[in-house]
Amino acid sequence: MSGPILIFDSGVGGLSVVAAIRQRLPEAALCYACDNAMLPYGTKPDDWLVARIVTVCQAAVEASQASALVVACNTASTLALEALRDRLAIPVIGTVPAIKPAAAASRSGHLALLATSATVHRPYTRRLIEDFAGHCQVMRLAADPLVGQAERQLAGEPLDDQVIADCLAPLWEDPALDTVVLGCTHFPLLTRALAAAAPRPITWIDSGDAIARRVAQVVAPLPRAEGSGGEGLGAAWVTAASVSLASVLAGYGFAAPQKLMVATTAFEACPLFAHLIDRLTDSQGDSVAVPVVDPARYGEQLEAKRERITTQFSHLATPELEVFASPASHYRMRCEFRIWREGDELFYAMFEPDPERPGKKLPVRVDQFPVASERINELMPLLLEAVREDQVLGRKLFQVDFLTTLSGEALITLIYHRPLGEDWESAARALEKRLGVMIIGRSRKQRLVLTRNHVWERLTVEGRELNYQQVENSFTQPNAAICQSMLGWALDATRHSEERDLVELYCGNGNFTVALAENFRRVLATEISRTSVASAKANLAANDVDNVHVSRMSAEEFSLALKGEKGGRRVAEMGLADYDFSTVLVDPPRAGLDDESCDQLSGYDRIIYISCNPDTLVDNLARLTQTHDITRFALFDQFPWTHHCECGVLLERRA
Repeated sequence: MSGPILIFDSGVGGLSVVAAIRQRLPEAALCYACDNAMLPYGTKPDDWLVARIVTVCQAAVEASQASALVVACNTASTLALEALRDRLAIPVIGTVPAIKPAAAASRSGHLALLATSATVHRPYTRRLIEDFAGHCQVMRLAADPLVGQAERQLAGEPLDDQVIADCLAPLWEDPALDTVVLGCTHFPLLTRALAAAAPRPITWIDSGDAIARRVAQVVAPLPRAEGSGGEGLGAAWVTAASVSLASVLAGYGFAAPQKLMVATTAFEACPLFAHLIDRLTDSQGDSVAVPVVDPARYGEQLEAKRERITTQFSHLATPELEVFASPASHYRMRCEFRIWREGDELFYAMFEPDPERPGKKLPVRVDQFPVASERINELMPLLLEAVREDQVLGRKLFQVDFLTTLSGEALITLIYHRPLGEDWESAARALEKRLGVMIIGRSRKQRLVLTRNHVWERLTVEGRELNYQQVENSFTQPNAAICQSMLGWALDATRHSEERDLVELYCGNGNFTVALAENFRRVLATEISRTSVASAKANLAANDVDNVHVSRMSAEEFSLALKGEKGGRRVAEMGLADYDFSTVLVDPPRAGLDDESCDQLSGYDRIIYISCNPDTLVDNLARLTQTHDITRFALFDQFPWTHHCECGVLLERRA
């Protein structure tokens, strides 16, 4: 083919690669395709995702008659590059984190990879570091919230400076660090904001220019854009219409996007697919279908999940699956809504496909939301009435976040497209008293906490009340009823361990730590997020737990510390020589564990593995069962009416 160069991504991150190619090859003819209907890719099953990427790219290549394909997405490159090269007759250029040039650029030999969880934890990333930066000290830092910030910026929405600061905070603990690899194509779009948040000059390196150089080497002759100087608009394709995306693409020299016709995959053809969605709104507010909650069908959807897990793990020697059901409705303790205006009307909105216009989406008015807790549903009309009546509260309000507890505590975050002054604070304080809630106001570079930034959740686990501080805009278990089931299962699975110690990786806010501490002599917990570490320590104190030490450290750093290859103040404070670990609890991100981490876990007598992704879990278990037997296996229906399956596994070392 002699057509344009096609750049593909799941969303807008690939536009940073477009900019790099245009800078190096200004006359090159480019076109763009994004699978925004399935954004984000990181939450989808790997096998399905490979098939989806191949299907979309084949359709885009056919539509564009492209001469080359640039996969401007680390996740897609990691999973599907080989399959794409097998299926397509044109050059396929992938995206790889710029570890090699960063290692060459760093003067101190201290660098960091800033990427999504999927990229940070994949084995290929570890191999890149070993091959090209083995002589350097490399920190791997997951910063998934930055993807949403990049999408917000391109949509013309304000950045959340606190989110950016929290994502970058672990970097500054290494005073010698001078170079950061931007390992996600979304992140170069935020370079100015990242640099502004840094406490000292940092060299930020991305893959864009390397990809552009590779395009120049591979694509010959170079397809040229129409018009002199390459000013002609390139074609663009999307898999779901979006007004905001059309304007963003126009800013990068692309014409109004066309709908790409993509064949339906087996996953999408499932009868329950309309119900099984994995998120309520995407980072731009253009969401997938509003979930249909039908309590009469709850047993059917739970049975579908049980059959899926049983079948997927049938080749492993697993015991009978323990299934923990969720409430069929009103189970989610936190959620967010857009505030939508049509004339004089003001209402909560989500988005779903328009049945009369395939590929289009339309706002759906949400007066009640059966997914959310009863407390949220109680507050929704009262809050809306207040912001309708009070111009100070309602002016340029565009999003509302609710965070509630089983006992009825509620924290509401109101997010604005304008600065907040004393008049807003006065009105918001009156509203707090009127509704019996706590309120936080947010706008660009502003965060006004009127009472406090957290709620206290009280969970009952085997007759014992546990108290958890849950902070606004940080991760907490959304389904409190299932959280109680998970804690009870883990507590029962680790009984009779009082003479030895537990190590917990990815401890978050101490959710499992607090519950399991009574089963062990001592507990050592690690977590990378500064906010989560602070909450974990607060939760331990609130529950009078005194046999736990929480260290702010990544799982990779802890592994080095165990092997004696990492020192420093935090390692010394842990006092590793005083522990006798029998059990490890790991609750990794969707990317699961790499081979090195699995081998590390194999050194423990017992492994508690909590997984949010069956696809990576089944791969990890294939390795872990070389040394351990699976003695308990559980399914927790954390998110009814979605395809999400949360699993718990107990593995015990064979004698």
